[in-house]
Amino acid sequence: MATKRTSGMAALGATHVLLGGVGALVSIGLVLGAIVVIVAPQFVDLSTSPLHLSREDVARTRSTAVGLLLLGLVRAFTSVLLVVAGIRVLDVAPAGRRLSIAAAFTWTFTNVFEAFALSEPLWLFLVSTAYPLFTEWLFLRKDWRAAFAP
Repeated sequence: MATKRTSGMAALGATHVLLGGVGALVSIGLVLGAIVVIVAPQFVDLSTSPLHLSREDVARTRSTAVGLLLLGLVRAFTSVLLVVAGIRVLDVAPAGRRLSIAAAFTWTFTNVFEAFALSEPLWLFLVSTAYPLFTEWLFLRKDWRAAFAP
């Protein structure tokens, strides 16, 4: 027996796809920017730039860029996972619930890591974690569990 998709499920699936798509684009930009910062000093002589950058400045910037590259890759993975989860939620498939919960946990743990690593303010962490926590709450409700049961 096929489960009927409610308007809440459709809205959540569409929001997953939208946020995942935007997140993937932003993550790709972060990854490409980090790669430019890591690779550019090999091709450009920064000692002659008007910014007066020393070798230590370049090394410090490069190490930060490596960290942002890793963060961008994790964010890109989470965003793609969220898009796939959104598509499966629109189908009311059991995998939609599992993938949504996995994406929400990954998003939450990435936010925690990012908040500590970048010393972000607490309010920014709470705002960026509201959607994954709401998703987890929805999928742990009895009626949504039953709707997505195999």
